[in-house]
Amino acid sequence: MASSDKKNNDNQLSREPFSQFMHTMDRLFSEKPVKGMLQSLDDFFGSMRERNFPIELLNKPTYYLITASLPGIKKEQINIELLPQAVTITITHTQSETLEHPSSRFFQRKQGTSTVTRTIHLPTPINEQSVTASHRDGVLQLKLPKLKGNKINIHE
Repeated sequence: MASSDKKNNDNQLSREPFSQFMHTMDRLFSEKPVKGMLQSLDDFFGSMRERNFPIELLNKPTYYLITASLPGIKKEQINIELLPQAVTITITHTQSETLEHPSSRFFQRKQGTSTVTRTIHLPTPINEQSVTASHRDGVLQLKLPKLKGNKINIHE
């Protein structure tokens, strides 16, 4: 029985340093400034998922049709930049919030701006002067006519 007690004591002692180490690590990562840094990283990478908006690109014989789902976005928040074989859609959202506490003379103001950009590369050049855009019910549509190439005759 004495050897059994000694074995249990040895197991308990061998677990204790590991347990202490884990407790120390938990405490380290749950206290500031590390917790604040890790929370900021979580917020950053969590918001990366939200920093994209779905698009659909249809390749028609004479034009491309891009449809972007932008619920809650006003047309004033949308910027479209055209390049010969690409379209860049940028959404800028500014949010401002003011909290007043009537019991004290304290107020808090928060203001933030977020920008989401999406570039769509096209297989062929587009006619930039003939592009049309519409925004209705949270859906942006771009019609991008394809640029027609010049036919070259071959002489002998």
